[in-house]
Amino acid sequence: MFLPFYEANGGLRIFGYPLSPVMEINGRLVQWFERSRLEYWPEHPEPYTVQPGLVGVEYTDGRDFPEVAFFANTEDRWYFAETGHSVQGEFLRFWIDNGGLRIFGYPISEVLVEVEPASGRWKTVQYFERARFELNNDVPAGHPDRVQLGLLGRALYLNEEKSRIIAVPEPTPVPLP
Repeated sequence: MFLPFYEANGGLRIFGYPLSPVMEINGRLVQWFERSRLEYWPEHPEPYTVQPGLVGVEYTDGRDFPEVAFFANTEDRWYFAETGHSVQGEFLRFWIDNGGLRIFGYPISEVLVEVEPASGRWKTVQYFERARFELNNDVPAGHPDRVQLGLLGRALYLNEEKSRIIAVPEPTPVPLP
């Protein structure tokens, strides 16, 4: 049941390798993947019977992400009143090009810098209801692998240590001479 959805919505690049067989959790059929968890919702009409789980929401449970003030959308920056957060630049392009709201959900944070516990490496990331976008600075801008998805499915399935978030301060305006 999950394979057609997996293949039609980015497969390995978006969801990663499978980590589990199809299993029942709280009465719902699910399958865990490295970057996501697919869920079967037979009570919904097609194309919503299979949906990615809210792994971004679950992974960030208990964290508080300050909202940003409303602004008018531009080509390169969108505001979402539903969550009080925005998406911009390379993250916005990736979101649009790879399924948008249906696959990733709304943004639930602004851009942050995190330290990955396993490697100690700093990462520029942004959380969405169903994913974490990561900027790969080792890849040049414009390359398809510049934005990658975090391994939230793996972290939740294996109960791995969560990343530590470091707030990125807003830039201070510099007065003009």
